[in-house]
Amino acid sequence: MQRYRTEAEWMHDPHPEPETTMFAALLERLRRDDVLNVKRMAQITGLDQTTIMRWCTGQTDPQFRNVHLIFQGGGFDVQAAILNDLVGDTGWFPTYIEDTLEDLDINGDGRIDLADSIAAQLNALHNLSDLLQQVDRDRSGDRRLTDAGVANYLRLMDQVFRSLVRGKRVIEHIHRNQPRRRKARAAKQ
Repeated sequence: MQRYRTEAEWMHDPHPEPETTMFAALLERLRRDDVLNVKRMAQITGLDQTTIMRWCTGQTDPQFRNVHLIFQGGGFDVQAAILNDLVGDTGWFPTYIEDTLEDLDINGDGRIDLADSIAAQLNALHNLSDLLQQVDRDRSGDRRLTDAGVANYLRLMDQVFRSLVRGKRVIEHIHRNQPRRRKARAAKQ
């Protein structure tokens, strides 16, 4: 049986684990998960690999400009990994949905209007119905969740969320692109 150390033992450890910076820990996870490597970070930032390795070991921290370059230049996978790592179990849910104007024409009639928002919301309700039916089936019989079952739940939840966000983006697009009314001028007396 493994014995856990007390707080006092941690405080007086003659060989403590080296502390690292938050950014070094983040870079290590990106490297470990094969999302981003030192060579690619050096290319993105224009710095040498030795500087990047100093960041990875926590010897130094990058300037904000370089963090921004890595975030922007690393692409979608890097951005998703960084955001998911930063929010952890806080309840925040970072997502990315790239919609072109064609994607906002949900019903395919060639226009982006309120009918598209309604279609997106109906898609969300359909996917939510599928999700609830699946949960109800899994609940009966007290079955354990399998990896495939969890993956299916997450897929359906993601579809619900994406449909809701698309409907929201349609409304935002309509509002942004509608003609603005001019304020009425006061009549001269």
